[in-house]
Amino acid sequence: PLLSPSGSLVAFSVASDVWVLEVSTARPRRLTWFGGGSAMPVAWVPAGRTPSSSPSSVPASATANGDGSEGVLVVATTSEDPHGRDMLFAVALAGGTPVPLFDSELDAINYEVGGKGLLLGRHMYDPVVASRWKGYRGGKSGFVWVDREGNGEPKRLPLRDETAGSSEDLNVSCAMWIQDRIWFVADPDGSANLWSVDLDGQGLMKHSQHAFFDVRNAKVGAGSIVYTVGGELYILEAAAAAAITKAAPRRIPVEFGATLAHLPQFLDAEEHCEAVLLHPDGHHCAVSCRGRAFEMALWEGPAVAARSAGPDPGRAVRCLAMEYLYSGRLVTVTDELMPVLSFTIHPAPCLVDGERPTKAQDWLSLLIADAGVGTQHMRLEQPIGKILDMVCSPAHDALVVTTNRNELWLIEFQPSVGGRPSPQEEPVANADVPLTVEAKLLDKSEHEEGLFDPCWSSDGEWVAYVRKDSKRGSSIVLLKIASGEKTEVSDSGFSNYGPCFSADGRFLSFMSSRSFAPFEDEVTSELTFACGSTMPYLVLLQEDALNPFQRSALSPAEMRDREDGAGDNADGGDEEERDEDEEEDIEEKFQPPEQINIDIGGIGRRILQFPLPIGRYCNGSWTDGGKFQYLRGYGVAHQPGMHGDDPEEDGPCALFAFSFQRLKE
Repeated sequence: PLLSPSGSLVAFSVASDVWVLEVSTARPRRLTWFGGGSAMPVAWVPAGRTPSSSPSSVPASATANGDGSEGVLVVATTSEDPHGRDMLFAVALAGGTPVPLFDSELDAINYEVGGKGLLLGRHMYDPVVASRWKGYRGGKSGFVWVDREGNGEPKRLPLRDETAGSSEDLNVSCAMWIQDRIWFVADPDGSANLWSVDLDGQGLMKHSQHAFFDVRNAKVGAGSIVYTVGGELYILEAAAAAAITKAAPRRIPVEFGATLAHLPQFLDAEEHCEAVLLHPDGHHCAVSCRGRAFEMALWEGPAVAARSAGPDPGRAVRCLAMEYLYSGRLVTVTDELMPVLSFTIHPAPCLVDGERPTKAQDWLSLLIADAGVGTQHMRLEQPIGKILDMVCSPAHDALVVTTNRNELWLIEFQPSVGGRPSPQEEPVANADVPLTVEAKLLDKSEHEEGLFDPCWSSDGEWVAYVRKDSKRGSSIVLLKIASGEKTEVSDSGFSNYGPCFSADGRFLSFMSSRSFAPFEDEVTSELTFACGSTMPYLVLLQEDALNPFQRSALSPAEMRDREDGAGDNADGGDEEERDEDEEEDIEEKFQPPEQINIDIGGIGRRILQFPLPIGRYCNGSWTDGGKFQYLRGYGVAHQPGMHGDDPEEDGPCALFAFSFQRLKE
């Protein structure tokens, strides 16, 4: 903020524009509409003076006159320079187009009180905000120019610590013209303090003696300088400090009635959000924010923190990973006993038949979550490393995780009474008895980032994942959970990733980079291979399965049904919808999922490419209706070295769905 000389106005910046606030009414008003970059108010133009030595620098709508009223504000902004450099503009408080003052890079200006002199500054950064400031002596050091007569011919002011015998210029900030001396903040002796020189750059004097914290945000007004050091306010009478007596700065006591360190600090959760999970039934979601897990309903109500139920519930622990189990309960992984991981299963939300709860049920959920009732806490017996990816089984309470040790683990929850959860018998871990967590090593790789992208089949019996068997390529592997048998679907001759089972268990899809995408060169009129392409592929899991991309002979009625969009399921039939009355009469009971039969023999020869245009595909998944949905973008050629070592991803992708009935997206 920048206070006007009369104290009636305060100028401040918000994002890329400058606003002004009237102290008497406390109403802000927008002055600029730059729309980009950064902007900051730097000085009020004294009454009766032009913003610069040129008469054309006065805005047409300016109201500055000789009666002491404020009418023009000088603003430093980067929005008008193509290289992002700071430029000075004069802005009238009455509105209008900002007027550029100089053609060079400048971000500070100061006017001689009662004279025509002008001080200009470049790189006048705040000493602490600009991390490169302290001890820096490079090309972006602060520079000062002085125009004594105000005739448009400023001269560079040499600022050197001659007492130390140094020939290097000082790095300065917050330059100010007070009487016959130029004041600034510099650090020739290691700590940023207030210094001053005469108008020729000679007679360097030190006026503050702060040794630990640095001087920041120095401002001048009525012949005095006010600044901050270590969160405290100080004031220095410039005239007395420059005299022989050299008066010391005086601390300004400020009482807040409460210690600032004990006040609550509120942060924007959006900026610190790490992961978001949707409940399997869609009525709640879990959010990981700054290492803590929160659960909230998709209607009004608070976000409830997932309470740790470990040996020390009051201790703050960091949530490393989280996932919703098949039973709808949230499981979190914490680091309270590192290097051994701890697992906590939290109680399910209080709902009645999946409907929105009442106020009493909301309060009950809050009390249960706060007290940690129904929370099961357990830890592994051996360290497995840092979890990189964690996926829950869609048929029972079990997890598959990949770690930074390039290992694939199966995590199961064993109750003290009864058997462990099974897709065909009892899929839910009994929360009424103590649980223990067990880890089983499924696979490992010797290459960096060797195992990733695990996924479950719909029956919970198979897992597909990506394994790196070489430095360049990666293979798709099928693993039978019961026997541990592993089958390589696609070898590591290509870069494969993103496996995903279809809901009916007939197909396994994955993405693979195994073909080039030629572009027509506009200069040579020939083909150029600027980048490769990533296409989706389909694996037929049954040996007798037909090619789904080949049309079969259909009757005219079937053709009309296909054109009308009927039968979008992979099996060609309409989805059967039960009558509501019949559904209410059916007694709810557990029905195990249909087991998937996968013919391992010759599975590598049953890989088909989707009939889709060339592009870069990612995030493939299946809908319950049998459609395959994915994101597609197109590669853009770029010159190596022109976009940095790690160029940004290509343009935004679009979401598509492929229908096996229509054989088109």
